Amino acid sequence: MYKLMLSLFLFFFLKATAVCNSQQITFSGKNVPLEKVFAVIKQQTGYVFFHRNEDMAAAKPVTVTFNNTPLETALKMMLKDQPLRYSLQGNTVVISRKTSPVQQGSEQPAIDNLQGKVVNEKGEPIPGATVQVKGTGRGTATNVNGAFTLTNVPENAVLVVSALGLKSKEITLSPGQNNITVTLEGDTEALGEVVVVGYGQVRKSDLTGSVASIPVGEIKKVAVTSLDQALQGRAAGVQVTQNSGAPGASTTIRIRGGNSIQGDNEPLYVIDGIPFKNAGVSTGSAFNVLSTLNPADIESINILKDASSTAIYGSRGANGVVIITTKRGKAGKSIINFDTYYGTQNVRRKYPVLNASEYAQLVNEANTNDGLPAVYTPDQVAAFGKGTDWQDEILRTAPIANYQLSVSGGDEKTQYALSAGYFTQQGIIKG
Repeated sequence: MYKLMLSLFLFFFLKATAVCNSQQITFSGKNVPLEKVFAVIKQQTGYVFFHRNEDMAAAKPVTVTFNNTPLETALKMMLKDQPLRYSLQGNTVVISRKTSPVQQGSEQPAIDNLQGKVVNEKGEPIPGATVQVKGTGRGTATNVNGAFTLTNVPENAVLVVSALGLKSKEITLSPGQNNITVTLEGDTEALGEVVVVGYGQVRKSDLTGSVASIPVGEIKKVAVTSLDQALQGRAAGVQVTQNSGAPGASTTIRIRGGNSIQGDNEPLYVIDGIPFKNAGVSTGSAFNVLSTLNPADIESINILKDASSTAIYGSRGANGVVIITTKRGKAGKSIINFDTYYGTQNVRRKYPVLNASEYAQLVNEANTNDGLPAVYTPDQVAAFGKGTDWQDEILRTAPIANYQLSVSGGDEKTQYALSAGYFTQQGIIKG
């Protein structure tokens, strides 16, 4: 029985091959499109051609001469120099694109296991830095120790290393290099996109709470005696009012109005991570604690306005939080800065009042209108003259001067920043 089935299979196979070879093609043409030749073959043999239009777009016209040529021989002749191949499936000829063979040794050499570390200018590891193979979607991030691992990285590949607040760097790998250390430098231009909130930092675009950043460059344009005066008119929803006209007097700051029923509506100040309140305001003292902080030493000022951004400070932040970061020393050459200015202050406009003679004339006119005799004689009125201008006696042109000296620098392990300032301001009212 098995022998019979094998015989029948060979019989049908040989019969199908004979049918294919018995299909004879007769055609002659010069620079004829392939699809036209396919149509002629279909008409003469009944075979159907199946192909994709994008595959046929790469086909070239052919010049052929068939004279009772078998079907497979004709197909081989037509597709000899074409990027196409054929296969027979029943009475259907399937045309498809050739696959380019992979040549031995054509693969680009690769680094099996690339290890590296990302550090800052001080040599400290940078966790969370992004390491990506340029031009590809492959990449990774550094761990808490700043280390990373990439596998099967092409030799001579370019790695793009980036981290928040630091300048991105591109590293070109060398053949056989399997261990690298990348040092990222600080990017001062990107600091404007980072806001200090609570114990850390966050991008402005990711911030959900209401935060205002005060440009330090704007503070330097105005001669201010203290930090709180520097905030005046710089942020929406922040009202700064000076309590008295005394030089260095305390101010009242309200962030989005009064929020406390206890009477203390002053915000919380956090200077370099240390929180405190300006007690001089609530106790009625004329001394302003904030005036002890040199405005020239300030690196950044951020004001947290709403509950979501001040939540980390608890009830102390109910009236808003002012976060202040002072300048730090940086590794490199020592930098010496000296800033100074000198100016004068005076009243913008005095009250318009009468002098002595004008006042005597006014008194006489008032009595005359009331039917009473004049109080002063013309000789007395003339003798009074201008009299004493008590505003001139009280007010004066007061000097204001500021001198600031700072020195900063250091190396990779130790940085320093020293500053000293002398500020003097006299009041426009004598005494």
